[in-house]
Amino acid sequence: LNCHRPSIISHKNRPKKISKHIHTTYCRGTMSACQLAISQNNKAVSLIESGEYQSAIENLSLAVHSFKNLLNDADRTTALETNIDEQMAETTSLLSEDKTHFLYGHAIRIPQDFGETSNECTMISCMVVFNLALAHHLLSGGLVDEEDEHDHASDNQTACGSTELLKAQKLYEIALTMHKDVSPHKKDVVFLLAIFNNLGLVHRQLHDMEASGKCFQHVLSTLMCLTDAGQVSQLSNKLDGFFVNVTGLISKTTVARAA
Repeated sequence: LNCHRPSIISHKNRPKKISKHIHTTYCRGTMSACQLAISQNNKAVSLIESGEYQSAIENLSLAVHSFKNLLNDADRTTALETNIDEQMAETTSLLSEDKTHFLYGHAIRIPQDFGETSNECTMISCMVVFNLALAHHLLSGGLVDEEDEHDHASDNQTACGSTELLKAQKLYEIALTMHKDVSPHKKDVVFLLAIFNNLGLVHRQLHDMEASGKCFQHVLSTLMCLTDAGQVSQLSNKLDGFFVNVTGLISKTTVARAA
């Protein structure tokens, strides 16, 4: 697929150092640093599934720290084999009550036997950062609109939700940039759809409708590319939810084509 990816990340939002360097030891007979980081991620996935978002954030932050060290030490010669889309779940949950908005709310569980090459570590860290973004997004209230939330919450609670949304926005953008940098020609279609879809929701909840529209336009363009390539049917169980947020755009596109 040669779908154009719009640039929505400014230079100031490109990945920065996320954490301080922490020492990682390797001991014979114990998990490697990579396996430990993956274990921390997968524990966080279970916490997200049970609604324990703050605890999940703590575990994912540890996993990010560990991967930072691995990226410094890992082998940089092995070709990338990691396919994120294989780890993506079906998109059949987390619809708003009126079924007009869809949040990709499945954290990504990583197989424990993934390798420790530099490219693999970077790609795996993309998944961890995505999970961290999702945890902050869900902690903010997920699909609750800020103006609706304000009717039922104190000003402090609303401010806290906005803070979590801003963290989620930054982390989604970091995951997107990391993926682009390590593999600019690799098409993890579902993973990228999930990022743009959720970013669109974050921007909408923060009342940046222009940025939200760009994200959802990218989702629509990708879905149309997949349709033209005849790939929607084989990925339908992972794509259905994404059509929800772009239904209005599809109608406008159809009218425009007819005109």
